[in-house]
Amino acid sequence: MTGLEFVIINNNLTIHSIAEELSIDKEDVLLWMEESTIIPADFLAILAKRFGIAEYFLTKHLNAIEKLEVQKNYISKQISDNPEIIGYDDQFTIWGGQQPIYKGEAEIAEIKGQIMKTKTENFLEAFNDLEDEDIMVELLISLINRFDKDTIKTIIEELS
Repeated sequence: MTGLEFVIINNNLTIHSIAEELSIDKEDVLLWMEESTIIPADFLAILAKRFGIAEYFLTKHLNAIEKLEVQKNYISKQISDNPEIIGYDDQFTIWGGQQPIYKGEAEIAEIKGQIMKTKTENFLEAFNDLEDEDIMVELLISLINRFDKDTIKTIIEELS
C-alpha cells in the first residue's frame, strides 16, 4: 500500500474529496493509488503539504513503522492547522500558567509508543536471527556504549 492510499483510507477520506481539493478527476487519483500513473510533481507537493508528510512517503510502499510515522505527522499537522484545546495539564509551567492539552496529543503519544514497540520488536527479531555469538556480543557492547544507564534500565524493563 502506497502512502497516498494509506493516508486516504486510514483517515476516512475519499478519492472524490482529494480530487475535489486538487480540482482534478477522481480517476486521476485512482490511477495514482493504483500506481498506473506517477503523481505529477506539483500535485505531489500539494498533497505532501496537505498531509504534513514528506513527498516520498506518498509514492512508496510503507512498512509498519512508516505507516505509524505518516499517521503521527498527519495528526500533528491537524493539531497545528486547527488547535483545539480539550483541557489543561495539572502541572504549572515555568511561566506560571497551565499547559494546554490539544485534541490529538494522546493519539500522537500512543503512536509514538507503537513506533518504539515496533522498532524494538524488529530489532529483537533481527537479533534473534543472528547466529554468530561474536557479532551478538559486539552489537550488545556497541548498544550499551550508546546509552546511559537509565535508558538501558528502561529498555530492559520494557523487554521483560
